[in-house]
Amino acid sequence: MDVLFTYIAADKEWATDTVLQDILVLDSKPLADQVELTLAVPKKAADAYALAVRKGGILTVAARAPSDHQIRPLETASFRRLFR
Repeated sequence: MDVLFTYIAADKEWATDTVLQDILVLDSKPLADQVELTLAVPKKAADAYALAVRKGGILTVAARAPSDHQIRPLETASFRRLFR
């Protein structure tokens, strides 16, 4: 799993960063229209991103292919950059 952080950047546009890559899922529980996940997240990273979310961002989890464990350098994604 990857963890994405979406926020409003300095230019007032929405932007998304991949903040954690290849995170282990320890447990999952299906609920009515969602799934509750327990992830193995490094404490320092969890604290930093929890603070960021309290400032108005959104955390999203994205599934990877089971065989994909590669960590990649990634750029911030924004609508302006995607739709030039």
